[in-house]
Amino acid sequence: MAWTGLNLTADGRKALNNAQLSGRMQIKAIAVGDGAPPADFQMQKSLVNQLYEITDIKIDKTENGCTLTVDFPKLDYDYYFREIGVIVDTEEGEVLYVYDNCGNDAQYIVSSAGVESTRKRIRLSLIISDVEKIAVSNPSVLYVAYDDFERAAATFDSHMDDFGNPHNVTKAQVGLGETDNTADMDKPVSTAQQTALDAYYQQSTGYTDTKIAQLINGAPSTLDTLGEIAAAMKENEGVVGALEAAIGSKANEAEFDSHVKDAVKHITVAERTKWNGKMEVTGDSANNTVTFASSDAAEATGWTDIGVVASGEKHSSLFPKVSLAIKNLRYLWKVLGTTSLKGIGDGTVTGAINELNTGLVNLGIQKPGEMTKTVIAIEYRI
Repeated sequence: MAWTGLNLTADGRKALNNAQLSGRMQIKAIAVGDGAPPADFQMQKSLVNQLYEITDIKIDKTENGCTLTVDFPKLDYDYYFREIGVIVDTEEGEVLYVYDNCGNDAQYIVSSAGVESTRKRIRLSLIISDVEKIAVSNPSVLYVAYDDFERAAATFDSHMDDFGNPHNVTKAQVGLGETDNTADMDKPVSTAQQTALDAYYQQSTGYTDTKIAQLINGAPSTLDTLGEIAAAMKENEGVVGALEAAIGSKANEAEFDSHVKDAVKHITVAERTKWNGKMEVTGDSANNTVTFASSDAAEATGWTDIGVVASGEKHSSLFPKVSLAIKNLRYLWKVLGTTSLKGIGDGTVTGAINELNTGLVNLGIQKPGEMTKTVIAIEYRI
């Protein structure tokens, strides 16, 4: 499965209808997640498993909508970039406007390994027709991408240095005839010429204001001039140097692929699950279970010899011996009966047996194990 294109959700369609009526669309954030693809993209109300939201959004208005540009944030964990959505603010609250999920084609984003981390920028193009104003909920966090800033600055400088009539102002617009090529700086300016110059000034001023606004693009007042940006960069030379060093030492494609495929550094989902369930040496095993062949029986019918319990045995061999011992105890209890020995001997089995043996001797009855003594009486009669 791959990216299919942003799908307008049912809630998003309602939000679009309201925006077309009001002429305003309020974009809050771009959400990123790693959840599995849902059955119906259009019925999604949120990401399946959202990881985070990005509110630092650069927004460019297009003829039929807008383009959203964001940089992936620096996190303290790695993840799969599998699902994405755009969240908008409405009168009913936040809604998932569009959604997409690439399933098994997800890219693994390394974000926690220093210079090995993945640097990623993504642009989303939204078609939003008949909406005059498209904005973000928190315009103070809008940023100017570095490459866009450089291009805009270069274009502005080039235009300011261009004295070759870049706006193609005609002679007629400045009040001159087609054959009038005078360069007399003291020549009086006619009303038509002044009007043309005023129009040219307004045109130039409007162009300059537009380019400056595009260059600033919602930047905070402390960083909306080249001087302020240069001063900030100078004050943070250490940070700039660190960024340049990190970019210069980033891993190439082969190194990155080798790292991603390294089975020693990375673990599988099954391994993570196994490790998460592993009991510590001093942990509580109250909820652990043992599978073994039990020899216990509720109605024991005989005695069974038990093997010697040895050190180092596994639970699977130790617990059968324990169950057999319990069965033997049940049998012993059964043969002993339930009659109380209280009053015979000292109330114990051995005491009762000794008491009975003593009684048998007193009666002249052979004790178990003794030889029989026979006394023959002979009577003589005369």
